[in-house]
Amino acid sequence: MTTSTLTWLRLYAIAGILHLLLLLADHWQGLYASKCVLMPLLVGAVWAARGYFPYRVCVFLSLALFFSWIGDIILMLAAPQAQGQFLAGLVAFLLAHLLYIATFRTEIALSGGATSVRRTVIALLPLAGCIVLLLYTLRETLSHNGMWLPVGLYASIICAMWLAAFQRYGHVSQRGFWFALLGATLFILSDSMIAIARFGAPFAYYRAFIMLTYIAAQGLIVTGILYTWQQKVKV
Repeated sequence: MTTSTLTWLRLYAIAGILHLLLLLADHWQGLYASKCVLMPLLVGAVWAARGYFPYRVCVFLSLALFFSWIGDIILMLAAPQAQGQFLAGLVAFLLAHLLYIATFRTEIALSGGATSVRRTVIALLPLAGCIVLLLYTLRETLSHNGMWLPVGLYASIICAMWLAAFQRYGHVSQRGFWFALLGATLFILSDSMIAIARFGAPFAYYRAFIMLTYIAAQGLIVTGILYTWQQKVKV
C-alpha cells in the first residue's frame, strides 16, 4: 500500500475511535460531525490507491461508500420512529451492498477463475439459517410496522454481498480475502443488532456495539480490496 493510502486509513481509524468515544459520552454535536467524515476518509484511501487497481473496481467501491455515507446521514437525522426515513436509509445501504457485490464480482471476473458451487452452498446455509431465524423472531413487529418485505429484501441482499465476498476465495490474496470477508461478516452483525434494537428489544450499549462493528466492517472491506491490488493493473 502507498503511504498516502495508509494515511487515509489511519485517519479513518482515528475518526472511528473518536466517534465511539463521543457516542459513549453522549456528545451528539461531535457525534454527528465525526460520523459525516467516516466514509469520505475511506473514499480518500481508495482514490489515493486508484493507480494500483482496476478503474471499474475503484468506481464501484467508491459508489458503495458514497451510498453508505448517504445512508449514514439519513439514519443519523431520522427520528426514532420515522419509518419513512428508516426505509430511505435502508434503500441507500441496499444500493451500497449491490455495489459491493459488483466490486467483488468484478474482482472475480478479472481473475479469470471459476467459483466452487459446493463450497458456496456449504458457506451459505448456516448464514441463511441465522438470518431466517432472526427474521422469524422479529416477524410480529416487522409485520405490524409494515417492514417485513423491505427488511427481508435487505437481508437477502446483504447475504448476497457476504456470499460475493466469500466467493473471492482463491481469486485474490489471502489477506485481501480474509479482511473483506471479516468486514462483510461484521456488516451483517451490525445490521442484525440494528434490527434487534429497532424491532425487538434495545440492549445495553447497543448504539456503541452497532457503530463499532459497522466502522470495523467498512474499514476491513476497503482494506481487503486494497490489499488485493498491490500491483498496478490496467483495465
